[in-house]
Amino acid sequence: MKAVEVAQYESDTSDEEISEEQSVRNENKGVHRKKKTKFWIKEATFNNAGEAEASIKNEWSKHYTNYTEDGRRVYYRCRKVKRRGPQCSSSVSLLYHTDSDKVTMYRTEADHDHNDNEVHGIANDVKQCIEELYNDGIKKPKLIIRALQSRQLKVPTYAQLNNYLGYYKRKKYGSHTISLGELDQWCQDNSNVPSDENKAFVVSYKILYDDEDVDDTSGRIFRLFLSSVPLLNIGSVASHIEADATYKLAFHPLGLAICSNEKAEDFEFIFNALQIGMGKIKKNLLKPKSLVCDAADSITNGFRSVFGNSFDQIMYWSHMKRKIENRICQSIDRDPLSANPKQFATEPTITSDLWTRSYQ
Repeated sequence: MKAVEVAQYESDTSDEEISEEQSVRNENKGVHRKKKTKFWIKEATFNNAGEAEASIKNEWSKHYTNYTEDGRRVYYRCRKVKRRGPQCSSSVSLLYHTDSDKVTMYRTEADHDHNDNEVHGIANDVKQCIEELYNDGIKKPKLIIRALQSRQLKVPTYAQLNNYLGYYKRKKYGSHTISLGELDQWCQDNSNVPSDENKAFVVSYKILYDDEDVDDTSGRIFRLFLSSVPLLNIGSVASHIEADATYKLAFHPLGLAICSNEKAEDFEFIFNALQIGMGKIKKNLLKPKSLVCDAADSITNGFRSVFGNSFDQIMYWSHMKRKIENRICQSIDRDPLSANPKQFATEPTITSDLWTRSYQ
């Protein structure tokens, strides 16, 4: 085939991206580096653009585009080297003719001259070491970097390490998100009472989708209650039930509820799940005498829907009382000489008893 020398056209990319095609001035020495001339060989002609673009394999990546009298010319670079930096001498181009639909492919006369052994990103042996350290409990990036340095391995950048740790955690534990359909299937698979009494199971669950117009709510909601046989046995002899939406446990837990809201319907589901749990472990239904909760009406109404009205409500407000006492103490401890007399009284005119009496 005949070799044709094609003039190079400047692209709109940076000098760093096409450094092998630009004349670089050495400011200290005042010397110009000569342009590298590429010789292009006509390789094939295609009937349309689709056939031509389909012939471009994965080893090539689009580099830049120039417009000539013959038509638009798209240049592709070898993708085994970084886009920013010295490029491989081998490349291809597609010429889209202006006078027809045909597209001609050209290839440079030069062969690939990049280093195939060059490793981009994190090396495989370093990845394996990172995984071993993570499985041994060393999970913080700074500690992993120190361990790699002590083993005289090539240390990745902080961003590379964070990205790989995120990939490895998704690979090991799965995705951190779950769809309602996957949650529904998981609840079904874990609804039976396990042979191991200390293993948790799904006592009850309820999942509603957008197209289900029930519960006087809009959107997708989910409710599930988890417990175990020993916890339900403890609850079977309880006469007082404490309910609250918090992670701070002051009483012995009977189970764990996960709901998408904190309405009366959600608490009704939780209390009803306790009754379902009693049936699963073949115990009598609960008949609690008292409900311990805060002033949230949703808890009281949900409890009343399941257990009726024959119960005593014990309301706790110790956290509110502590805040009031702290506020009063802060006011009393202030120096009256440094305060405005109109804003500070030498004798406190309000006490904790007066503040809390209205809540009784």
